[in-house]
Amino acid sequence: MSEYARSADTPHPTRAGFWERVLAFGIDLLFVNLLIGVIGLASASLTDGRLRVARTVVNIVDCTGWDPLLPQFSVPNGFDAEDVRRCTHSVLGIAHDWTLVVREKVVVGEDEKARHQVSIPVDAKGHPVRAFYLDDLIPLVLAAYSLLFEWRFGATLGKRFVFVRVQSLGGGPIDVVQAGKRVLMRLIVLLSTMQTLPGLSTESHRITFGLTLSHGVPDLGIWSEVLNVLAWAYAISFIVTTSRRTLPLHDRWASTEAIRSIPPVPQR
Repeated sequence: MSEYARSADTPHPTRAGFWERVLAFGIDLLFVNLLIGVIGLASASLTDGRLRVARTVVNIVDCTGWDPLLPQFSVPNGFDAEDVRRCTHSVLGIAHDWTLVVREKVVVGEDEKARHQVSIPVDAKGHPVRAFYLDDLIPLVLAAYSLLFEWRFGATLGKRFVFVRVQSLGGGPIDVVQAGKRVLMRLIVLLSTMQTLPGLSTESHRITFGLTLSHGVPDLGIWSEVLNVLAWAYAISFIVTTSRRTLPLHDRWASTEAIRSIPPVPQR
């Protein structure tokens, strides 16, 4: 008998709760971060820093090494020599990101001074380079991974770990359209949260819910506030519905449900 099939006398399976879903998402997020991190570590040296990672769960340290500015580079006007440094990010001795850090002095009021830090990608030798950060692909890779695994296997690795699978409300496997709807709504909310998170800078790498953005996001003005309200509304709705084991918005739209799957009993 198929794992989705059940007789009329069989009670409806229990839907996954809030913490089960959160733990499954955390495991999936960790897996994708590690995958991107390992690829970034390998590609940084092979591409002379043109393909790299900034900070995933592989490494969240600001700088593992500070080097003085190379002699061939002159200090910009208005800056002191100590305001410009080369920063090296590495993990387990493997360098994966090099930046030229300029700490700009900003006058606040009449006497107070603050620091505004600007990071410029450079190669291992300290020369400016156009770098593409694989970290920017994490939301899209996470979405593609979730779509594929939920559509083809009914569960991601995280969901399998907590014994949760996704099915149609009628009890059968979901199709690609349903999987796409589930992923699309969650992706929109996730990107909206990144757009509106306070402190997200377009000039430095910031960690957002375990994800990283290397170049930040543009200012959307009033739409940022709208997206922020919608993201909070979705988050509150998700907490309430999953705590009550009812359908959250993305499941309602896709006509799906995440249910608890009982692990098989070993045969004696």
